[in-house]
Amino acid sequence: MKNFSKGMGVLLVAALAIGINIVGFQRVKRNQHAQKIEQVATTIISQQKQLADLEKAVASAYTNNEQVFLKPTLTNEDVNKMEASVTRLRVSAEDFGIQAKDLPTEAKDIAQEKANLQKKVQRIADQAKIQSEVARLFINETINWETVENDVIIGPKVTEQQINEVSQKVQRFEQSAWQANLVEYLSFAEAQVKRIEELRTAFAEMLVDGNITEATTYDRYYSVSESLSQVRNPDVKAELLEQLETISQQLGMGSVY
Repeated sequence: MKNFSKGMGVLLVAALAIGINIVGFQRVKRNQHAQKIEQVATTIISQQKQLADLEKAVASAYTNNEQVFLKPTLTNEDVNKMEASVTRLRVSAEDFGIQAKDLPTEAKDIAQEKANLQKKVQRIADQAKIQSEVARLFINETINWETVENDVIIGPKVTEQQINEVSQKVQRFEQSAWQANLVEYLSFAEAQVKRIEELRTAFAEMLVDGNITEATTYDRYYSVSESLSQVRNPDVKAELLEQLETISQQLGMGSVY
C-alpha cells in the first residue's frame, strides 16, 4: 500500500511538473508572438522612409515633374537599384510569416504605396529597355529622346523585320510625346533601310557578273547616284559606291570618286 501511495505521489508530481512546463511554454510562445508582431509593426512603419526615398529616386529618373522623358544620364545600374529596393520592401503578412489580422493598421496603406511604386519603377525599366532596343538600330553613340533629331545613322545589317519587331513593342506603350518620338525615330530607320534595299535591287538589275545590262540607262544611273548620295551608313555607302563606280566607268561617265 505504501509503495502504491508513493507511486501515485511520484506520478502526481510528474504531472504537475509537465503541466507547469506546458503553461510556461505557452506563455513564452505568446510572449514571443507578441514580440514578433511588435517587431513587424516597427519594421513596416520604418519602411515609410524607404518609400519616400524611392519616390524621390523615381522622380529623379525623369527630366521633369511630368515624368515623361527619362534623363539621358539614367543607367541600367540605376534602374536595377530601384527594382531591388522595391523588391526588398516587406509589407504583407506573408512577407513576415504572420496572419493578416496581426498586421498593423498602417500596413494596408504602405502596401498600396509599394504597389504604386512597383508600377512606376517597372515603367522606368520598360522605357529604358525599349530605348535601348531602338538605339541598337543605329550606330549613333547617343540619341536625343526628348527632341527628335534626324541625324541618326542606321546599322549596316539592320533589316525591315527587326524594325517592325521593335515597332510592335513601342506601339504597346501608352501614347505620349516620348512614345511619339520613338515612333518617329523608327520611321527614320525604316526609310534608310528601304533606300538601301531599293539601291541593292537596282544594282542587281543593272550589273550582272560585273557588266552593265539593258536595265542600265543614263536616267537610272543618275537616279541611283542621287539616292546613293543620301545613304548615311559609311560602310554601306562604300559598298554601293563600288558598284556605282563600275557602272559609271562602263557608261563612260568617269570615276565617281
